[in-house]
Amino acid sequence: MAITGAAAAAAGSDDAGLAKATELASAGRFDATGEVPCAQAKGQPMRQCAFGVARAGDGTAVVVITRPDGRKRSIFFDKGKASFADLSQADGNMTFRASKLADLFRIDAGNERYEIPEAVIRGG
Repeated sequence: MAITGAAAAAAGSDDAGLAKATELASAGRFDATGEVPCAQAKGQPMRQCAFGVARAGDGTAVVVITRPDGRKRSIFFDKGKASFADLSQADGNMTFRASKLADLFRIDAGNERYEIPEAVIRGG
């Protein structure tokens, strides 16, 4: 899997942790795998989607989610905060929003929705 767009910029940034996690995720070298709740379109009920996470420590990680249609979406976490996703103009909606309630990240990436437990990002 190649990570492009905004994700590629992260790999070239001054943040070595995010660059490391991006490199590991690009190579498919995950620290953990499992499933998280996801929905591919507005109004669609949540279902389970497979994920792999590449961690760089200190809450920095890349979560690669396999969407219901088989395509992949990468979500980037920097020092415990959901920062961005690998959205492109082809997705139609490039809005990225993230919130956190207790230990659960709620992510809106374009028209997609994800719920990612903090344990995915930090391990445990």
